[in-house]
Amino acid sequence: MSATTTRGTKQIRIGRVHRYMEELEKKIAMYQTMYRETMASGSKDSAAIHLVKAQTLKQQLVEMKELFPAS
Repeated sequence: MSATTTRGTKQIRIGRVHRYMEELEKKIAMYQTMYRETMASGSKDSAAIHLVKAQTLKQQLVEMKELFPAS
């Protein structure tokens, strides 16, 4: 019985990880959009901050996908 419970718990945790990865993808898209809009307005310093945030989150997402591949 404990094996089933453990397996269920692991599946729930992996599900949460995959949902978090989906949230990261949305945040990456948001920061990329903010980057483009800020560059268009001419504020290069703010745009650079958004670009760095997007790149950092993208690297985290890549690493998470390596650790927790989709089934």
